[in-house]
Amino acid sequence: MWNTIDMEKNIIHIRKAFKDTIVYDNDLKKKCHKRELADLKTPQSLRDVPLHPRLKKLLLKIKAERMIEYKRCGRKWNEDDFIFLNEKGEPFVSEMLTNKMPTFIKKYNLEHMTVYGLRHSYASLYSSLGMPPEVLHILMGHCDFDTTRRYY
Repeated sequence: MWNTIDMEKNIIHIRKAFKDTIVYDNDLKKKCHKRELADLKTPQSLRDVPLHPRLKKLLLKIKAERMIEYKRCGRKWNEDDFIFLNEKGEPFVSEMLTNKMPTFIKKYNLEHMTVYGLRHSYASLYSSLGMPPEVLHILMGHCDFDTTRRYY
């Protein structure tokens, strides 16, 4: 959501996740999907991460486009709105964002990447630049420090 990004301090506050949950009936048959903001997997997942200048520029572009679109449609801007929306104007769940990456990459003229690849590249880059593993561990939201140490 837009309100989780502090553009002045260049920080992204990770506080919740938008999740898709399957709802079952009493006979354990799939009834429907429920999408909602939910808690993160672990307490370590709650964190603040630096906002890279390139990402900031891209987010500001998306925000400007969205504000124009809202004004054109007579819709009021709300900082509580989600940033990444599908064609129906609904927020993406992580699995769907992965499927949508090629379209996003083409629209914003980015090099090929995956959602997981973005996360891994972020960690690898900062590790190679000398970020202490203890700091990277916090930024990545890993529960176990050994995970950070093993991969980065």
